[in-house]
Amino acid sequence: MDDFRNTTECLFIDADGNTKLEVLYTNEPYKVEEILTLYEEWPREDRYKFVGLDLEYTREDYFDRSRKVAVMQLAMRKHVHVYHLCKARTECAALKDFLQNKGIIFASVDVRNDRDVLANSYLKIPRECHIDLQEELMIKGGNIRDSMADLAGAVINKSYLSMKSSFSQGLDDYWEWKPLSLKNLKYAAIDGVSGISIGTLLLAAMDDFLNTTEYHPIVADGNTKLDVWYTNEPGKVEELIGLYEDWLREEKHKFVGLGMEFM
Repeated sequence: MDDFRNTTECLFIDADGNTKLEVLYTNEPYKVEEILTLYEEWPREDRYKFVGLDLEYTREDYFDRSRKVAVMQLAMRKHVHVYHLCKARTECAALKDFLQNKGIIFASVDVRNDRDVLANSYLKIPRECHIDLQEELMIKGGNIRDSMADLAGAVINKSYLSMKSSFSQGLDDYWEWKPLSLKNLKYAAIDGVSGISIGTLLLAAMDDFLNTTEYHPIVADGNTKLDVWYTNEPGKVEELIGLYEDWLREEKHKFVGLGMEFM
C-alpha cells in the first residue's frame, strides 16, 4: 500500500512512562538532510559521539527477494528520525555521507544481517564505526544472543521487556506500507532510541577502564594539607617516583610511607 505522497510528520511518543520521544517521520530526502545536519552539530557538544541505528527490512518477496531497508531509525538524545527509505522518491546523498562519517559511532543490536541489507540499498557504514551491542553486552550469558528488548529491559527500563510481545503480530510485515501505522511508528521510535541509550550507558560504565590521573589537595586534620595524586597510569607513577627520588637526596632519613588496600 502506498499513498504516493511526500510526507513529513512530527509527533511525541511516550516510550516507557518516563521518557517522551520527539519523532520525525518522513520519506522526503531534503528533510532527512535537515535532520542529519542537526545530528552532526549535536555530537560536538556530547562526550560520546553515538547515534542509535535500527533497520526494518522489506519482506523477502519484495524487490526480487533481495531484502532492502524499508525503514531506518536514527536516534540522538530523545529525538528519533524515522526515515521511510523504501518510499523515498529520490536518493538521499546526505544519508550516504552521514553513514560514512568516521567521527560518529553507530550503535545497533544484531548487525549480522544489517550490513547485507544496507549494501542492497547501496548504503555502507565503516565496520569500525558500527558496533553491535549484542557483542558488547551479554545479559543471558553463554552463546545466547540478547534481543533489543532484553538489553533495553536490563539497562534502561523493565517495561522494554514486553516491547516485542506488545507489538501486534503481523504488523512486522507492513514496514513497506505507507503511511506507517501509529503502532509501527511507536515501535520504530523505541527501537531506535534504545540503541543510543544502551550505547551511552555502556560507554559510561566503561569509563572505569580508561586511563585516569587526578590531583586533589586534601586537608588531613585541619592543619595539614596533602597533595594527593590518583592514577592508574604507569607513566605518571614513573614521574612521581622520579620526584620522590629527588626529594630523598635532600633528606637525612630516607623514609617513604607505604600503604596498601587489598582486593
